[in-house]
Amino acid sequence: MSVLRRSGVLRYYCVHAVLLYVSYDVPYVYGPARALAHGMTPAAAALLVSVIGISSTVGQVRLARPHRIAYLRTGLCVK
Repeated sequence: MSVLRRSGVLRYYCVHAVLLYVSYDVPYVYGPARALAHGMTPAAAALLVSVIGISSTVGQVRLARPHRIAYLRTGLCVK
């Protein structure tokens, strides 16, 4: 455990976990309530959650594509 503390790996992992939680859970949990508080209809708040989910999925696919192409070019995927 002392190796993790000295190298900063544990600190990096904790920061990563917090940022991941904030980016995944917070918009879906608190977004609709905040939208309703700002005067949106429940249908519009539901649409907002849908747009957030779709854009997140598209962004993840687009960011993963260059990595996947590089992985296929190296031949590591073929046994």
